[in-house]
Amino acid sequence: MRPALLLMLPAFGLALAGCASTPASPARLVGPLEGACMAEVTTFAQDTLKRKVTLAGTDFSTASEVVLSKVAPRDAQGRLLDGAIRGAPVAETLRLSRAGNQCSITHVESGSTRELRECRCMNTP
Repeated sequence: MRPALLLMLPAFGLALAGCASTPASPARLVGPLEGACMAEVTTFAQDTLKRKVTLAGTDFSTASEVVLSKVAPRDAQGRLLDGAIRGAPVAETLRLSRAGNQCSITHVESGSTRELRECRCMNTP
């Protein structure tokens, strides 16, 4: 029995390799970023960046990436509240991808990824 089992292990490994997941490719949204999809993407961004994030309905409509920058707080006249910007501006990148029929979003800098159940996306050309 043991020799037969040893012969079957390599074949089993090859069978598993054939079941590997489809690689993710860059994607964009099928429609505008709105409703449940907007809420899902915004929640991911805010949870990942630990701050409030404002997205536009056109984000991810033509490209697979959106670059977010931190906005300095200003008063009603447009002056910086603290008088100066401290530190270098930080840009964060969100990337949309598609593997099979599944749409996912990734925070590029941290590698954090989440499946988007409320969004429909398609591969970018």
